[in-house]
Amino acid sequence: ATFLIKTETVQTGALAWLVVLVPTAVAVAAVAMFWRFLEQADELQKQIIYFRQLLASRELLLGVVKDELLEVRDKYSNPRRTVIMPGEREIHLEDLITRGMCVITVSGTGYVKRVPIDTYRTQNRGGVGIKGMQTKDEDYVQHLMTACTHDYILFFTNRGQMHWLKGYEIPEGARAGRGKAMVNLINLEEGEFVRAMITVPEVDVEETCIMMATRKGVVKKTELKAFKNLRRKGIRAIVLDEDDDLIEAQLTDGNQQVLLSSAAGMACRFQEADVRPMGRASHGVRGMELRGPDGNPVTQIVSMAIVDPNADLLVITKNGMGKRTHIGQGNAEADKDIIGGYRLTRRGSKGVISIRLKEDDEVVAALQIREGDDILMTTVNGMMVRISTDEIRPIGRNSQGVRIIRLRDGDQVSSVSLVNELDDDEEAESIPEDAAAELDQLASEGSDTDEIEEDLDDEIVDELEDEGELDEEDDELEDEDEEDDETLG
Repeated sequence: ATFLIKTETVQTGALAWLVVLVPTAVAVAAVAMFWRFLEQADELQKQIIYFRQLLASRELLLGVVKDELLEVRDKYSNPRRTVIMPGEREIHLEDLITRGMCVITVSGTGYVKRVPIDTYRTQNRGGVGIKGMQTKDEDYVQHLMTACTHDYILFFTNRGQMHWLKGYEIPEGARAGRGKAMVNLINLEEGEFVRAMITVPEVDVEETCIMMATRKGVVKKTELKAFKNLRRKGIRAIVLDEDDDLIEAQLTDGNQQVLLSSAAGMACRFQEADVRPMGRASHGVRGMELRGPDGNPVTQIVSMAIVDPNADLLVITKNGMGKRTHIGQGNAEADKDIIGGYRLTRRGSKGVISIRLKEDDEVVAALQIREGDDILMTTVNGMMVRISTDEIRPIGRNSQGVRIIRLRDGDQVSSVSLVNELDDDEEAESIPEDAAAELDQLASEGSDTDEIEEDLDDEIVDELEDEGELDEEDDELEDEDEEDDETLG
């Protein structure tokens, strides 16, 4: 009982002390918090005044920036432990190939190769040259171009497709090597072959166009940048009719002139601006009128050329006749002092006379040539003749031309191509210069030169027999021709 009484007394005293101390502590804490709020308000007011002064003074602001930079320098003054290097990226094969100029040659049967340009040394004027490509029998160099190893080589096929290769992707070969078959480099279908080749540094460029022409007289102009989405399997360059083929594609600047030649001996010269630019998946527009009075096509296009006013046009027929005529500026006033001249017409017209044809004759090729060019003619029976165009004297448009090649009975010229290089061990036989001049003069006057050419053929045959260069086959052919009173050609 005594213990309980003492415990109760203690508890009563503690409660009394708590009643006194708790309000006092609360009061002291409230006073302390109030003074702290006053101090914070005073500090914030001082900062507001300082920041306003800092924003109003450029000198104070720059001083703060300087002090902070110095502090950073002193704090992080230890040497850098990392190394700054260029960012890594994927390395392509093209990055490892040295840029350099090269010569790309393509043979008539489709063999292609690339040779460094320094392989061909510079020779003095009149040099015989060096052999530039080893070809198979009855083959020849059809295309020759100079390009950079990083240039794009665009291949246009007869079916209107465009394939491409980089210059370095064409196998490099020896100077006299044959090269590699093109069918192993690009995806060509059966019956598809390359009609034209164009070299460009870049594809996605402005103010550059590709002019195309088909056998049925359709022309189409497409900007080069339309071919920028290149695909390895090839992309469509022009939409063709079922019975039509692409015959030519050339690079232009959009402001040149185009010359179309037909098998009927006509030529149509018009402004390139008359053909509006079109997309790849389009058909094109009429370039030359090839229809007869009944509305059906009576002829076809054999060639397209981007006009060079200072060049000549060489026209060859299937019966071996041909003529060379200056192209000229396209108007009578500017071309009054030259022989020939093709006047400017309009797109879709029948054109002007390019050569006067005999009965059952037609044009097989019309080439834009310059001084020093050589041509290679191939016949249906497999004969090949290579001559220099310098031997053909320019004559007027309205003439039948002169004999270019002597054909055997039943033979015809099938194709004519410009030859970029000649082998130095081959020579061509030609009609004597004085006789050729006489033939050219008679042809320009509209006279029939067949009888004179018969006599010349007989004289040449006699000379070859005396030299022992005429084989038995030619002897038999000469006898048959004498019986039929016809010429060797």
